Amino acid sequence: MLAPIFGRRPEVSSVYPQDVWMYLNTPPATDPRVHVPWKDELISEWVRLGRIGPPNAPGSQKKIDQLTSRIAEHERLSIGSLADRSAMLADLGARVSLMNRDLRDLMKAVSVAPAP
Repeated sequence: MLAPIFGRRPEVSSVYPQDVWMYLNTPPATDPRVHVPWKDELISEWVRLGRIGPPNAPGSQKKIDQLTSRIAEHERLSIGSLADRSAMLADLGARVSLMNRDLRDLMKAVSVAPAP
C-alpha cells in the first residue's frame, strides 16, 4: 500500500481508488499553512521522524524498497523496518480517514443548505 506513495508499481491488491488517489495528491484546503499534497506531507513527516531518508537520496532507496515491496521478497527484515512500515501504513490510513471526515462534513453542509 505504500508503493504508490513513492511512485513505485503497486501490487494488484494495493491500487488506490481514483478518488483516494486524487485526495492524496491535493493540498489540504482546510489548512492554509500546508501547500503541498497530502502524500508529500506524509513523506516529509516520515523523513522528519527518521522512518526514511529523503526519497531522492540514493541511500534511501533500499529502505523504501523494503517498505514498498512484499515482505516475502526479502530474506531478512529488521523489526525496525516492520515497525516503520506498520506506523507508515497507520499514518496513511489516518489521512485517508480524513477524506471520509471531509466528505461527511460536506454532506452535512449540503443537507442543511436552504433550497433555492
